Amino acid sequence: GRRIDGEWREWGDPAFDDWFAGRVDAVADELEASGATVVWLTYPDVRIADPEDPTADPVDHPYNDPARVDALNAVVRDEAAARGFGLVDLNGWLRSLPDDRQWDDDFRDGVHFTLGGSSEAGEWYVPEILQAAGIDPAATTTTAAPDAPGGSGSSSPSPTRTAAAAG
Repeated sequence: GRRIDGEWREWGDPAFDDWFAGRVDAVADELEASGATVVWLTYPDVRIADPEDPTADPVDHPYNDPARVDALNAVVRDEAAARGFGLVDLNGWLRSLPDDRQWDDDFRDGVHFTLGGSSEAGEWYVPEILQAAGIDPAATTTTAAPDAPGGSGSSSPSPTRTAAAAG
């Protein structure tokens, strides 16, 4: 949330949603002006511990209400649709996982993933992003980074994706 017109406002409050939509619109203006292909991801549900009682069930904390994230994602979806930007539903994918998987250590609080969680999510969303950007995921190749086992010396530990040459 944030203070708007002297009052603290949260997602789902029309004043906050209008403010947020204006911010998203301004970012979209900059991205659109750059000429880049733009793909946005939906924001995932969160599971934040209550700072006043960290032992309490996070489900009971109001910040963890999925309706708040739905309100934020509605703004993102509307802006992406209005601009013709690609959109990948990361939140939908995470919600499709069983609860014991969605909230396990790999995905922690919903937004800070472990290396294993990031790898699993990436296996799903990289092809989704490529497709949303108009790139055929089947026409890409994945190569191990040079410092991966069998590689030879880059600072990047993650795989790289390159578009296959048209032939």
